[in-house]
Amino acid sequence: MPKLNIVHSDADTGARIYLDGLLILCFNAKNVCQAGIHTTVDPDLNHRLKIEVSKKQNGQKEFKWALPEDKGQYSNVRQEAPYWLYVDTGVGKPPAEGATERFEPNDSGDERSFAHVLNFQGERLHNKNLGFVSGVLAPINITHGLFYTASSHQANRKVTGASANPEDIGLIADKIAADIKHEGGKRYIVLEQRNPRPVELFRYELEAGVVYEITIQNAPEAHHSTGQPHNHFPEFYKALSLPSGEPRFIVDLVDQGPSLASQPNFPPCDGAEMSRPDGLPEWIP
Repeated sequence: MPKLNIVHSDADTGARIYLDGLLILCFNAKNVCQAGIHTTVDPDLNHRLKIEVSKKQNGQKEFKWALPEDKGQYSNVRQEAPYWLYVDTGVGKPPAEGATERFEPNDSGDERSFAHVLNFQGERLHNKNLGFVSGVLAPINITHGLFYTASSHQANRKVTGASANPEDIGLIADKIAADIKHEGGKRYIVLEQRNPRPVELFRYELEAGVVYEITIQNAPEAHHSTGQPHNHFPEFYKALSLPSGEPRFIVDLVDQGPSLASQPNFPPCDGAEMSRPDGLPEWIP
């Protein structure tokens, strides 16, 4: 199993967010990370949105909350989005400006660097501006956190339908994380849905010596189990608008022997990025 590479120690961290599965991240001009939940995945792949919270203290984990299974079905996600995951300092609502950062985005030599998050508009894939298909990516707006690669694998790419040998594209993130550090005063980590009306789904006070681990995953039930792997990467293209004639790629993990097929996330069903300061399209439920 890939090792998780933590940026902050637990002593410094109030909340740690893990992002996994068919999500596309955009950091907009308001410094908010918008994690777009892909809601048009092939039904036969049995994906849904899963969110879980655990409280970690003195090395022990205590389960605290999970999004009910029916609320994670895409029909409900489309009705209830956008979601806001934010730090409340007493105002009771998300801040007007976010406070997100990307860890060492220009240093691919650091295994924790955000540079390992696969960017559809970057050199390892299309290397040009792409558009979005409207009504596909339901946003979770995350207002705080230092985002980084939590774990990664060597990967290659090939053009869909091409017979040429796959091309090595180096390390790609198979799990993304964001650390929210402790600060003074009363602060709460809050998840809220906005439709059909604002509803707080959870609220926890950030306490010294406690880390709230929040996992956001858009994946099938078998995402972390053994069995015959199926590459879900082509599903991403249902959310993207490509210029005429632009190829589509399949990204796969480099074969490291038979044990890799039993690893989590093989083949890729992992978060990616789009470098778009205008963020995701406006979400209309």
